[in-house]
Amino acid sequence: MRCILAAVTSKLTLAEVLVKPMQRDDAEQQVICKQFVRSTKHLAVVPVNRSILIDAAQARAKTQLELPDAIHVATRCRQTAPLF
Repeated sequence: MRCILAAVTSKLTLAEVLVKPMQRDDAEQQVICKQFVRSTKHLAVVPVNRSILIDAAQARAKTQLELPDAIHVATRCRQTAPLF
């Protein structure tokens, strides 16, 4: 049996991972982050759209999730691809 791992994240991830390299003024790490957070065979980087934002608001209304986490959850919930 062959297991293929596929991951989904929103484009919000790029803003999150760039914070520390930008605080440190680490241009090399910024380039690495920008190259890493992109869609590949095993990672889908999905734009944040209106539907995702509405779903994120609904998730926040029902849980104690912070907005970035709610956006990530809503992004994954909107995807139809199986996890494995």
